[in-house]
Order: sequence, then structure tokens, then C-alpha cells
Amino acid sequence: MIYLANALSLNMFNHITSSFKINVKPISTDEASTILKSTKFTSVIGHADMANILTNMLGVNITSNRITLNINPGDTLIIAQYIGPRLPEGTTTLPENATIKFYYITIEI
Repeated sequence: MIYLANALSLNMFNHITSSFKINVKPISTDEASTILKSTKFTSVIGHADMANILTNMLGVNITSNRITLNINPGDTLIIAQYIGPRLPEGTTTLPENATIKFYYITIEI
């Protein structure tokens, strides 16, 4: 399964009972867009404003979906890490001096 999220937490792995390895690879906005356009994915972006920004940035419809995520070995996670000031309510574009960095994450046991 492929997930799009805006954060990574160890709570996402609390159901795994053995050692595991998290592989993190920085990717470009274009790479993230290409991956998401070419496959079925589940959004776990919890805030509508962030979902709107990502929709505009990636050219893919991103829905707001506040769920508890339990990542399993073999799953892929694309993280859209927001860096910047608090988002103004209702925004659809990044504020000045803000950026989003993308990471491609896989899990191995």
C-alpha cells in the first residue's frame, strides 16, 4: 500500500513486534507527483488546507483524511514535510518563505 502523509511518527509502527529498518530517500516534487499519478494511494493528510496545497503542487487530487495509520512491512510512505510559518486558514498555496520537502519511505523487517 502507498500512503501520502505530512508526518512520520513511531506510533505508526507500534504494532510491529520485531526490529525493522526505515529507509528514507529525499525525492523531488516532480518525482512525488509522478509516483502518485501512476498508482492508487491513500491520503493520510489530516488538514484540508495542506491537502489543498498538495493538490495544487502535485497536480493530483489529495483529500483530507484524518485516520490512524499502521504501517506494515512492504508499505510505502511519501511524506510531504511542510517547513515554514503556521498556515493561514483557507490557504491553497504555500506562504512566502515556506517549502515542502518530499521523502520516499519504505519499511523492512
